Amino acid sequence: MTNSALLELERLDWSGYRCGCGESAEHLKETFRELLDAESAETVPGRHLENHLEVSGLLFRAAPEAVPVLVAALGQDLPRGRHRYLLTVLWHLVAGDAHRSEVEAGRPDLGDECREHARQGLWLCCDEALHGDTETALDILELVEDDEERLEHFREVVLATRPGPPRPPASPRPPGRPTRS
Repeated sequence: MTNSALLELERLDWSGYRCGCGESAEHLKETFRELLDAESAETVPGRHLENHLEVSGLLFRAAPEAVPVLVAALGQDLPRGRHRYLLTVLWHLVAGDAHRSEVEAGRPDLGDECREHARQGLWLCCDEALHGDTETALDILELVEDDEERLEHFREVVLATRPGPPRPPASPRPPGRPTRS
């Protein structure tokens, strides 16, 4: 199957990126392929992205390169379980910061790079907030949307149209997550 996520995946030489498992990230190509072909993320035992792109919110060199693949995959027609899994992975990456080993290797801005790449899929996250996993999508938007006025307007519209109890107002951006000028 050829789709935009696979095209993005194949565009890069993953062997040059560090993975959280200590190896090169070349094996992530196969992991992504299997995730994109599986019926749901749960049916791919041992083929998940945890501890490869990030560990406990600490990012490795392959993480920013994975964000465009995730954004492209989320724009595809995926089974709900797989879609939810990939959206959660995206949230972990945009909420993360560089692992100490990456900082020491001169890559302290991996979190900023992930957030910048995720901005390319801003409207996919908006659509997800309106029609899918509202909470996770709004969490992603709060981390990547630089236009505070647009974010607040969108949040108000989404929360007014979605069923269920109202979500508490967003807290200010966490330290280290500056807005773009």
